[in-house]
Amino acid sequence: MGNTILIVEDDQAIRGILANAFRKRGFEVAEAGDGQSGSECVTSDNKYAIILLDIMMPLGGGERVLKSLRNQDKDCPSVIIMTNLAEAEARKIVNDYQVEEIITKANHKLRDIVENVIGKVNGESSGKAMSDIDV
Repeated sequence: MGNTILIVEDDQAIRGILANAFRKRGFEVAEAGDGQSGSECVTSDNKYAIILLDIMMPLGGGERVLKSLRNQDKDCPSVIIMTNLAEAEARKIVNDYQVEEIITKANHKLRDIVENVIGKVNGESSGKAMSDIDV
């Protein structure tokens, strides 16, 4: 798939911290700050190892990105949703779009999210699931 992580997050501080953490660990990072630019990224020829995706964003939000991604004729990378949506809303999105995981941002430290994503990119099946991480 590639060694690039796509971060689609409208909160510039969160996006910047995550991007810097991945870059320090040797990953290439692509960034988008809204649903429209995220959709443009996933419809480009770029190959992503994984996509970190916020749901509540301007210009269509994360669902716009998911719809664009699923309409592609290429292999879809794993998608991890980062959100503060209520559990019922988040589960509906997981079921509708078959995302790999949902992370409630308010319940997890960014460094734990980074380590979880790196484990998934590296194919570590014994990596910690977010529910196993003490926060």
